[in-house]
Amino acid sequence: LRGASAMSAAKHIAHAKWHLGRSSNSGIHATIFGAYGFLGRYVVNRLARHGARIVVPYRGDDYDVKHLRPMGDLGQIVPVEMSIRSYDEIQEVIAGSNVVINMIGKPFETRRFDFDQ
Repeated sequence: LRGASAMSAAKHIAHAKWHLGRSSNSGIHATIFGAYGFLGRYVVNRLARHGARIVVPYRGDDYDVKHLRPMGDLGQIVPVEMSIRSYDEIQEVIAGSNVVINMIGKPFETRRFDFDQ
């Protein structure tokens, strides 16, 4: 019985070190485009729970991304206002990220935005 309980404790310790929490740093630096959308908030929440530093580029009002801040620790989720049409701003936002996720909109043209721009 002693050997079994020691083995169980060793498995628990080995398993526990891979479960990082919000306050930990997992080494993941993610930039998530479209994170303030329906699915994006769940992706942000999951990455924040695993200790990722998340940059959330957004266009428009700061109010659109306010609901994402409580999902992580102070400074873990960083909203950055930018224009998706500016190549230089996109490069600045993804600099230093080892994961980039694009969840922006639907794949069709609108009156204000076409694929040629």
